[in-house]
Amino acid sequence: MKKRDLVISVIVVLVVLVLLAVVFSFVRLTGKSITSIETCWDSDLGQNYWTKGSVEGEYYSQINPFEKKSFFEEDVCKSKNTLLEYYCYTENNSVSSYKQSKRFTCPEGCENGKCLGEPVEIPKRTTLLEKIKDFFVG
Repeated sequence: MKKRDLVISVIVVLVVLVLLAVVFSFVRLTGKSITSIETCWDSDLGQNYWTKGSVEGEYYSQINPFEKKSFFEEDVCKSKNTLLEYYCYTENNSVSSYKQSKRFTCPEGCENGKCLGEPVEIPKRTTLLEKIKDFFVG
């Protein structure tokens, strides 16, 4: 009976070690930390270039997956016309959310972490699959 309990304990420890190795490998290979979807919050609700916003949340350290860290970043003008916009990104069908940033050229200039002037529609990037579909379907 004790031998069986020992075998089960060893199996549980091995499974935990394998899971930790998978998590560590994911972080090292992708550079992304695994987080819960609710750990990243964006005050301006996404890529909103005409509103100054901030992102904040928590993530797990790449060095120590049990060490939780927090972040806070505000949208900021990097030059007279360039905005660095922070937002939260969630992959499709994922429980992970990541802090992302994007440089955006403001048509009428940048000041105090937002673009000046009235918002304009930003063209959506088209994937190769969408271009092929548009070509054949019209």
